[in-house]
Amino acid sequence: ITNVGAGHYVPTDSPLRHLILVVRAVSAKGKPLELLVGERVPAWGGTGEPREGAYAGLPGTIYARVLEDLSTHEAPTAAYWNPTRVESDTRIAPLATATSSYTFEVSDPGNDVVEIDVVLFYRRAFRSLMELKGWDVPDVVMARHTETIRIANRGNEQ
Repeated sequence: ITNVGAGHYVPTDSPLRHLILVVRAVSAKGKPLELLVGERVPAWGGTGEPREGAYAGLPGTIYARVLEDLSTHEAPTAAYWNPTRVESDTRIAPLATATSSYTFEVSDPGNDVVEIDVVLFYRRAFRSLMELKGWDVPDVVMARHTETIRIANRGNEQ
């Protein structure tokens, strides 16, 4: 992901905002492939049904400035007005590129086609906070790329 359209880190402004990259690999038979190597979306990406915006545990990553509340040790915290520290900052700098890599298992001998679907979502606030407040604010799809790959070498099962 390359930040080419902004003169600032993405996402910016409130530390509640974050980007979620979700990577899905599916066999020609419609079966999700098992992730062998690569990051997974952390728990605060939302637990529950992925079709409802809960991406925790799925292959992917989150780009965000994560704050930890110094008194409660909650991270990420929405209470940025309290004393906090930056636990991590994976936002994408201007003109910078963020890369990640994912390896999936293709073990079905009859499967020689895989569909890869990569989606970058923009989320305005942490899912747990939106649920607590009753905010019904859907994620925004910033980018999506889907590609069908034919597996040429069946000797390598990845």
